[in-house]
Amino acid sequence: TPLISKPAPKRWPAQITKVGIPCSDGATQEAMWFAPASTEKKPLLVGLHTWSSSYASAGGDAVYAEWCVAQGWAFVHPDFRGPNWTPPALGSERAVLDVVEAVAWAKQQTQVDETRIYLIGVSGGGHMAMLMAGRHPEIWAGVSAWCGIDDIAQWHAEHTKNGVPDKYAQNIEAALGHAPVKGDPEAWKRSPLSCLQNAATVP
Repeated sequence: TPLISKPAPKRWPAQITKVGIPCSDGATQEAMWFAPASTEKKPLLVGLHTWSSSYASAGGDAVYAEWCVAQGWAFVHPDFRGPNWTPPALGSERAVLDVVEAVAWAKQQTQVDETRIYLIGVSGGGHMAMLMAGRHPEIWAGVSAWCGIDDIAQWHAEHTKNGVPDKYAQNIEAALGHAPVKGDPEAWKRSPLSCLQNAATVP
């Protein structure tokens, strides 16, 4: 029989709540959050939003939440500075720290099994999942990155036709403050390929 996939949910499960996570720069990072009532140590899944989305975007990411509710896992869906078209977003130092601080906050809210903290993301979330695997391999028991962007300057080039940038190339230019070329240091720092070798031991 063929595999029949159901459409992605349009809203978060009722058990998921909106929270504010204090950031070390004084900002508040909004996130979606779930922790089961159990006081036992539990796995934590960190779900990362897509390129043009934010913490509040449900769709496919709500499937992660539904699964965590069913399995009795904790779940956090941080904003890490929102869609990838501002300088603090798109894998910046600040965005990376937002994900680290979301994990630390989750561990303050409920008993988390620190040997079972997982990360998942698609597209822009896949980009950030690979970047987080390389930047902070010590956190993750496993990382699932789907169709993520691994080289920002290369992706910009692929989205520029006859010198004209499309929507995604324009997003990159807005985030970096310029159009990147091959070897661009700021684009490279925000690219998973710059650090992915550090994730060699991360499943």
